[in-house]
Amino acid sequence: MKRTSKLLSGVLALVVATTLASPAFAFSLAEVAQARAACMGDISRYCASAFPNLGRMIACLQEHKQQISKPCQAQMSATGN
Repeated sequence: MKRTSKLLSGVLALVVATTLASPAFAFSLAEVAQARAACMGDISRYCASAFPNLGRMIACLQEHKQQISKPCQAQMSATGN
């Protein structure tokens, strides 16, 4: 279980970092790190089945907006989600 969690965490970090740091998105690496730190637990808890599809993960977080942590809610609001 712990190994799976570490693997999920590592892959998620790679997907988020490469996707959000791409030219199509205007996010700095600091913003990506903030989003990862704020939402990693919520993604694991509520949206693991949406992984690794970023669009599905964001949609899932939006669906669970009332349940996700305050830091993740703030990060979602800051990015217009």
